[in-house]
Amino acid sequence: MTTTQTHHLLSGIDEAGYGPTLGPLVITGVALQVPDPQADLWSILKTSITQAPSRRDHRLRIYDSKHLFKRKEGLKWLERTALVIMQAFDVPTQSLCTILNNLSPETLTEMKRYPWYREFDLELPVENSAEQIALQTNAVKHDLKINDIKPASLIVKPTLAGQFNHIVDQTRNKSRMSLGMVLQVVHTMGKSFPNHPARFCIDRQGGRAHYRDAIALSLERNDLDILNESETLSTYQCNDTLCRTTFEFVTNGETRHMPIAIAGIISKYIRELLMAGLNRYWCEHIPNLKPTAGYYTDAQRFLADIEPARSTTHPVDPGLLIRQR
Repeated sequence: MTTTQTHHLLSGIDEAGYGPTLGPLVITGVALQVPDPQADLWSILKTSITQAPSRRDHRLRIYDSKHLFKRKEGLKWLERTALVIMQAFDVPTQSLCTILNNLSPETLTEMKRYPWYREFDLELPVENSAEQIALQTNAVKHDLKINDIKPASLIVKPTLAGQFNHIVDQTRNKSRMSLGMVLQVVHTMGKSFPNHPARFCIDRQGGRAHYRDAIALSLERNDLDILNESETLSTYQCNDTLCRTTFEFVTNGETRHMPIAIAGIISKYIRELLMAGLNRYWCEHIPNLKPTAGYYTDAQRFLADIEPARSTTHPVDPGLLIRQR
């Protein structure tokens, strides 16, 4: 399908791991070039993608990662969607380190500081077949092409516990740190497409409703208009009529904007793979240790279980393991 329309940059940014005590915070930005930035991508791409799968539905599942991933059911659906989307963006996905080498090489360097990541990698896919991933990737790529939608940018930023603690020490505020990292992703995507009108859709940062000053400071833009600041949506627009840019912070973003849902899924998948490395390390050294997802209550149980090893045979800097807030 050929078009003479100006393409718009439609972006979604979301995170996984903001609240846990153990494991990384992962922020992902996804950008597509689209003819209409207000269009419902679930309707446009309904041949290959679904938001509400039926029992025998073979389309790719893209919706809220909290519902797509059920820990007792395993990684299957989360992994399938994450790997298909990354392959649609032409990212090699043979292993975790392959993905990180292409999307976040600085993370591979940081991982060398951590005993559980130093020699860790995972061959992918874990719970799907490579053939199934390839078939669905081809279907999604075809659907994107015939609808004149082009993958534009995929940014993944894992922040491991040591980095997390360092940044929190500097900012003294976890929510400020997270917002700052989100806006770094926005800035990077915007710089890559400077002449495109752009719409950035961002999952709401906690209870915060006011973002204008943070956007202006981070992006060095003083020409921001406040279009809306309510309990569910905060919207801002740059006063550049030649290349209009809007920023939307929305509650329940993963159910309202497909790029946010994709960003959430990839963030969650990368976090789960990195948690597998942490769990594998300690389970190899402590018999019958139950793995952890890293959230507060179970993290306390896990830390108590590994304490004898931490204090004797496998000492580790607590700042590399336990997040401050």
